[in-house]
Amino acid sequence: MNATVVLALGMLAGCAFVGSSNVPPDASEPDAPPDAAVPQCASFQTIPGAPATSRYRQLAVSRTVAAQRTACGDEGGHLVVIDSAAEAAAVEAFAVTRGGFFWIGLGDAAVEGEWMTEKSQPAMYLAWDRTQPDGGVGESCVLQGMERFFDFRCDAEYPSVCECD
Repeated sequence: MNATVVLALGMLAGCAFVGSSNVPPDASEPDAPPDAAVPQCASFQTIPGAPATSRYRQLAVSRTVAAQRTACGDEGGHLVVIDSAAEAAAVEAFAVTRGGFFWIGLGDAAVEGEWMTEKSQPAMYLAWDRTQPDGGVGESCVLQGMERFFDFRCDAEYPSVCECD
């Protein structure tokens, strides 16, 4: 049998020969370039009156704090951490909210009364409404509305604002 017939029969049988065009690529080499990484916080934007070093994204769908935290994280951000009265006003003007309230990145779930940010740092700015905080261990998450903070049940569903900094 001549070499051409052997090569043809081997190819039909699924055999690969060194130097033949039907040799599968090395499994360690990708067959296509990897997809380009999606830029973190690509859908976030700066807002007038807020720090220029931060970008924001409003999540208008009402969800629990845990679900909002996950949604923000999936896009490379975190629940907004309000650091000043100016930022509180700017973010509130930006947010389209249910009843004027939205989740922010502040809570005391770890230690009652010790208000920590999403960045695991003590809160530097606390704009409590005059009757707040009032919930004890049952209200460990924080809503913003009327440029004031309200402690509330974490399982309630509200919109949120995410921040990327």
